[in-house]
Amino acid sequence: MSKTYYLGIDGGGTKTELILMDETGAIVSRAIGSASSIDTITLTESMKSVLETFTKMNANVLVSAIFAGIGGIASDLDIKNYADALRKLPFVAEYARIEAKNDVYAALASGKGTLEGMTIILGTGSVCFGIRDGVSWRCGGYHFKEGDAGSAFDLGFHALKYYARVVDGRYEPSEFSEAIKNQLGLSDFSSLVTYFDHLNRTEVAKFAPLVTAFGTVNQYAYKILVDAAEEVRLLVEGVYRHLGFNQTTLSIIGGLGNAKTLYRQLFIQNIKKTAPNIEIIESLYNPAHAMALLAMKL
Repeated sequence: MSKTYYLGIDGGGTKTELILMDETGAIVSRAIGSASSIDTITLTESMKSVLETFTKMNANVLVSAIFAGIGGIASDLDIKNYADALRKLPFVAEYARIEAKNDVYAALASGKGTLEGMTIILGTGSVCFGIRDGVSWRCGGYHFKEGDAGSAFDLGFHALKYYARVVDGRYEPSEFSEAIKNQLGLSDFSSLVTYFDHLNRTEVAKFAPLVTAFGTVNQYAYKILVDAAEEVRLLVEGVYRHLGFNQTTLSIIGGLGNAKTLYRQLFIQNIKKTAPNIEIIESLYNPAHAMALLAMKL
């Protein structure tokens, strides 16, 4: 008897991860490839990335169900277009069941393997998302040009604003500003104007570790962390209140959110003050694995 195979896809702006499972729930193969987020690349390029990543697994099988969590999916039309495009890939069975959602679904499912409860992503960007009894809500995640409050970009951007004030004399220099200067490699007005005019989300986010490192010894770094931790509280409270939770679980996704820093202590304290009945949990699965489990349920 031939086996049935299920595919989970976690597609972001930096990488794509695929996990292939059989009907017993065993992982048959996994692979990582290039970006597939459709707010980073085109749909055609996204399909190319998914196909190339699947090819890396050397799995000569047809997939019976797919659940894809893809960055940039924002509408019903996006969902339809992405699912239709997946169906045309050569490893997808004609009868396959396919679901495509924004990657916040992958983040939520990674907590317990189900689409229930809450998750907050604190990495380069930020967004809080939850589902209760089939009803979903999200706060944040509008794109870095809005600010992505509480994210690594947010911390890095405020560090750069602080540094600009040191450069022009509004603030006195400090070890914190010297660390920013050394990493940035710029120290004059004209260069900073050009830098701010051409902000790169990923590069700005790289300053976040300096903020968390100096947060215990520099008042300006500490204030950045305090303000960002308040923004995290607002993100969580918004979803918690809108969905009418009395108690729920919250998984934290992303390198910034899970680093053992003062920042994590601050935002967890804020969350607990706002909603004491939120249980912060460690994710049981990585997002691609969670997507494969959901594919089985299709």
